[in-house]
Amino acid sequence: MKMNAKQIPLVVALGLGTLGLVSLTQGSGEEKEPSSDGKKRIVFLVGDDLNHASGTHEFYAGAKLLEKSLKAGELKDHLDIEIVNNWPEDTSVFDDADAIIHYYKGNQTHFVNKNAGLFDGLHKKGVGQMFIHYAVDPDTSVNGSLKSWTGGVYKDKFSTNPHWTLKSTLDKHPINNGVAEYSSHDEWYFNIDFEKEVLLGAEGVVKSDEVYSVMRGNKSDLAKVKKAQKTLKSAQSDSVLTVFWAKESAGGGRGVGVTGAHYHKNWAHDEFRKQVLNGIVWCAKLPVPAGGVESPEITEEEINANLDKRKKGFKKISL
Repeated sequence: MKMNAKQIPLVVALGLGTLGLVSLTQGSGEEKEPSSDGKKRIVFLVGDDLNHASGTHEFYAGAKLLEKSLKAGELKDHLDIEIVNNWPEDTSVFDDADAIIHYYKGNQTHFVNKNAGLFDGLHKKGVGQMFIHYAVDPDTSVNGSLKSWTGGVYKDKFSTNPHWTLKSTLDKHPINNGVAEYSSHDEWYFNIDFEKEVLLGAEGVVKSDEVYSVMRGNKSDLAKVKKAQKTLKSAQSDSVLTVFWAKESAGGGRGVGVTGAHYHKNWAHDEFRKQVLNGIVWCAKLPVPAGGVESPEITEEEINANLDKRKKGFKKISL
């Protein structure tokens, strides 16, 4: 059962001096002040969603798995991680963050709806922000904010959210370091409303204020979803199938959007998990290892830990 505490502090590590990592992109804006111990501070902001079936929208449990994966990886000695479970009474918890990972309910209950000014200020200080799954879908009143931070947002009556098996096409970006192309069944949102034309196949050269595709479906996926989604009959660009994207603003703040992770079991998918871990590292302005952020396989026992209240009839998640 999930703890009810609003904040669960966890310390992980990260020291760049001896790792010999190579960054494919440089920060282009003013940096926030580095911490006195040289660590990068990652804050997961998560929340409950008991309206969904057990085993889906397990935001807290997902953050715990990602935290555990980072603790087990080669970057473990230089990260300071905190999980904030539901909106905190004291927002100073975000003040020293290098990256904030948003993973919670969207629409009218989205945490940015009433706090866009707070997160915009952090973005302008160079704090990175990643939005996972439902968190890419805020109230329409703050769509512009998410677009300015990450480059894209789920737009009501424009974007769509079918459950389908994506066969990935990976673009060359540091977030894909060490990631192999893969297939995954999930609620992959697509036809995202992007700030500007998404750049495909950028060959690893990341320029500020451009929106880059990190992963998208392939042409067979495009034909399939066009057939199923009447609103996409006239869609021509492969960019409508971009489900993972990234942007580095001229001011230095990095933003990432990823639409998967509806099904909690997908955190046991090694390639998907590595990709998201890479995205967290990239958002925090750390060099992504050439082989990506490695982590141990997730066991069935681990995938069933820390789940929200089990609903009647639910037994466990099987891998």
